Amino acid sequence: MTKYEELPERFWEVAVRQHGVIGAAQWHEMGVSDAVIVRLVGDGEARLLGSGVVALTPETWMQNVWAGVLLGGEGSVVGGLAAAFLHGLMESPPSRIDIYSPPGQPSRPGALRAGVIWVPYTGLEQTIVDVAGTVTDDQMAALLAEAGDRLDVKEVLALLAECSPQGRKQLHRLLADFEDSGHGAMVSDFARLVEGSHGLPAAVYQGTDGKGVSSFLFEEFGLKVEFYDDRHLPEESGASERT
Repeated sequence: MTKYEELPERFWEVAVRQHGVIGAAQWHEMGVSDAVIVRLVGDGEARLLGSGVVALTPETWMQNVWAGVLLGGEGSVVGGLAAAFLHGLMESPPSRIDIYSPPGQPSRPGALRAGVIWVPYTGLEQTIVDVAGTVTDDQMAALLAEAGDRLDVKEVLALLAECSPQGRKQLHRLLADFEDSGHGAMVSDFARLVEGSHGLPAAVYQGTDGKGVSSFLFEEFGLKVEFYDDRHLPEESGASERT
């Protein structure tokens, strides 16, 4: 019997679902022996990623995510910026992949809850709280803007006790404006694309007036710049900048 004949169809189904990665607890449950896996690794058909976890396909970012969850053991989830990417808050995956495991639980490589189809990661509100204080205000404003109406601000506030002091301060600064109008991306883009790109002095962000208008004030020049979202455009055409 060849090494391939010893592998049940479900083995490949699970591996494909997990981006080419499978763990010891999973192959043991299917009746596959460690000796078969050792032969796969020895023949170059699989790569050992860690104790009890192998990959059967070329390396990808998602493969590393699954490997981290399997190595973390039962109850482990993806967190931090990696979770933010999985929620669709970032265009590119981060180089660092954070894995959160239940405290005090011994690691059982490859163990996952029955019926898990997608890689488990922290909820949207928990992800925002976990990332707070680890990124700049501009980056956090962009994450909040991408989250948009999906984010439950009250739930974020309820989780703030888990935040670092720096993270709590950052979210308190940004959430009020976000809850009013969702202009976080405007704030971020203005600071990056206008002030930064053109070497302008820093403007004073004056927040949102509750009517869909965000404003910046260049005190030195007596210049006020206002941004409107589509729901609150002024009646006069082209009035997006005033002095």
